Parts: sequence; C-alpha cells; structure tokens
Amino acid sequence: MSKTNIVHSGYGLRCEKLGKPLDLGWSQDNSAVLHCPGPLPTGWLRDALDQIFIAAPQISAVVLPYAEWREEPQALTLFGQVKSDIIHRTAFWQLPLWLSSSANQASGEMIFDAEREIFFPQRPPRPQGEVYRRYDPRVRKNAEFPRCRSRS
Repeated sequence: MSKTNIVHSGYGLRCEKLGKPLDLGWSQDNSAVLHCPGPLPTGWLRDALDQIFIAAPQISAVVLPYAEWREEPQALTLFGQVKSDIIHRTAFWQLPLWLSSSANQASGEMIFDAEREIFFPQRPPRPQGEVYRRYDPRVRKNAEFPRCRSRS
C-alpha cells in the first residue's frame, strides 16, 4: 500500500495520509517547488512525487529545496540518484527507487558459440520474486510485476 495519498483539494494538492495540504509553489516553467512538510514515514517522498506527477500532468519537474530537505534521508537518497534537487518528470520513473531488489549484474564473461562462431556476453541470473511494484492512485491498487517463469 502507498505511504501517501495525494488528492486535489481546493486550490492545490493534499496528502490524506499526513492529513495536511502540500506546500507547493508553482513556477512559470511548468515546475513546482515542494516544501518539506515535516517528519515523513519511510517511502513517503517517492510515493508523493509519483502521485504529484500523476495528479498534475502539466508539471515538468519538482524542486525539493536542499536547505529544507537536507535532514530527510529519503530526500538525500533521491538527491544522490539525480545529482540535483530538481526531479524531472522524464527521469523520475527511470530511477532505481522502483526496484524492490538490486539488479542482477552480468559477470562480464564471454561465451563462445561454436555453431555460429561468435562470442556473446553471459546473461545475468534471472531475478527472484517481485521485480517491480508501484502504487497507482487512480485505481488505488499496486501494480506488481513478479519474475516470469520460463516455459519448460
């Protein structure tokens, strides 16, 4: 279940889980500034940004002012991944925030296929369990992608 539930409220957005409106500043360049609402439950920031981008499709980026968010571990993790305090819509869903476990890395070993007379890289092992999970506020359910079983 999502750690947040962002809804339209009056002239802005509100988090029902925190029980208060979000302090969002709107910019002319289609970005928004999200001010820190105080102590947050783990996972709140990721879910809030996801739902803000869904609730307000015109927003191209969300700025998290570093001076306000520097004490929040979730924000520091996000800053480290994007190397900025600006989270662009186009990059947000590509971040490893959505992975429930670390990605399996290929060994770098090359395998020779004698029949075709070529070398190709050895594939990493198949992932185990759930590969991806995301809460969709429109249907109020999680979208989950488990590892596919190979056909035998």
